[in-house]
Formats: sequence, C-alpha cells, structure tokens
Amino acid sequence: MFNRISEQNFKKISLPRESSLVNYSTFNELSTDLLFRSFSVKLVLEGCESYNVDGHTFNIRKGEYLLANSQAGGKLTIGSNSPVKGLCIDIAPKIMTEAVVGLFYPSHTSYEPGLDDFFTTANYPENKYAIDNNRLGTCLQQISSQVLANTTHGFEFSNEFFYGLAEAIVADQYQIYPQINNIRSVKLQTRKELLRKMLTAKKFMDSDFVSIDSVEEVAMVSNMSEYHFSRLFRQVFKTSPHQYLLQKKLQLACTLLKQKQRLNITDIAIAVGFNDLPTFSKRFKKEFGVSPLTYHTIS
Repeated sequence: MFNRISEQNFKKISLPRESSLVNYSTFNELSTDLLFRSFSVKLVLEGCESYNVDGHTFNIRKGEYLLANSQAGGKLTIGSNSPVKGLCIDIAPKIMTEAVVGLFYPSHTSYEPGLDDFFTTANYPENKYAIDNNRLGTCLQQISSQVLANTTHGFEFSNEFFYGLAEAIVADQYQIYPQINNIRSVKLQTRKELLRKMLTAKKFMDSDFVSIDSVEEVAMVSNMSEYHFSRLFRQVFKTSPHQYLLQKKLQLACTLLKQKQRLNITDIAIAVGFNDLPTFSKRFKKEFGVSPLTYHTIS
C-alpha cells in the first residue's frame, strides 16, 4: 500500500494497524497525537519533524530517521514556511519477527523468547539515526530517490520489499538487544534513555576520537560524571571508554602505517591523537607486540 498524505486529506485517511505500507507526506503545519501502527521508520526528506515519544523529544531532520514500534506513543509537531516532506514506512510485526528468526534461528520451527520478539515489544528503544553508513540507510536512500523523482506515480511495494527492509533493520540493530539488557536499571524507560546516551557518546567517539584527549570530555557531552559514564559504558559495550578510544587511535595508526607513501612515525603519532612518539610507540607495541616501524616493514 502506498499513500500520499497532506493537510488536505490527513483527517480523511484511515490506515490499518499491524500492516505493511508506505506513506509519502507533505505538511507545513501539523500537530497530532502520534500512533505507531506497526514497526515504523519515519524518514525526513525535507525540513524537520519533531516527535515526542514517551516523554523524549526527537527532532528528525533531512537525512535522519526515527525507529519505533506500536508500543510507543506521543505527539508529532511540524511547523515550517516550506513544505516538510517525509516517508513513513510501516512494517508488520509478523514480518519483523520472521526476519529475526530467519537471520538468527533459520533451523528452528518455533520462535524463541528474547531477540525474536524484541523489535515488537515495549523493550525496543526508539531512537533516531542518520542514513549514512548502515544497511537500512542505503535502502532508504534508494526508495526516497524513487519517490521524490515521481511523487505522482502509483508505487506498489511487495512483501519482498518489506522483508528486505526488516532484514536491514535487524542487521543494523540486533546488537542493541544485549546492550539494553546489560544496563542494570529496574525501570525500562530509564534503561532506554541511558542506552540512547551511550549510543550518542559512542557516535561522538567514533567521529572525533583523534581530537578527544580524555574520557572526561565524552562524559561531559553525555551530561554525566566520568565515573558514572565509564561504569555505564563498560556495562553496555563490555570495554572501557578509555580502551575504546585507544583502540580507535591504534587502528587508524595501523591504516596509516600500511600506506606506501606513509608519514613518518612521529607525524602518525600526532595524527592519531597522541601527544608524543614514546607514548604512541609504547601503546602500539603493547597492543600489537611490535614497534610501529617494524609493523610498517612487515606490512
């Protein structure tokens, strides 16, 4: 099912729950109670959509998308002088569950508790993501390009299309299941919020690890004490934030050392975020068992 939704027909359209469909929307103004009918992907193509989901605000801008399921609720607000365009893709819960089973339990004839229904229960932590560098993002870029190129076309989407999206979501997101379960908090909403903080911190570390000098910097971005942040990061990712940063820097150093036209060792040390060559060489040898120069030679 494919629908075009705007301010003119919004109140006239009734959409089924627990089904698979694609909606292309264009709004300048909208304020409405939010209903996630199935497992939902809310992708913004132009402008910004503001979602308040169970007390948490997600401002979704162009190139970002929100993932949530039918257990979540809240409000959607749009206010813009220019049309705000978006795609909402609903995937039936049955398809999400079958995608998990197909990927992780292909030889089983019945579903196992836990991961198989994770994406369809209240345990799933709704969150926003960028379309870059993940399988679902690649799929969304393809379908959004097709829709924007011909917004009047009568698109048809088969079950195969929705199964493909479900598999991409599961492949991108399955690691969240153990991560949220690693957080030692009784309240589900607290665990969701803490996981979102850790995922945001990890994204910051992934993008800026070269310039980060201390774990305290990342903790401040997360509005947490260094102790609390380090303890929670270790719970979620099974490594310390200090070790994670060090690994990122050393992995980049390995890449640079493998290049034929490489920098000298001192410049590489500075480029990956170390203040001096002795510290870099010591850390590198402790991790890989050889000096940076020897590593370059044997590579």
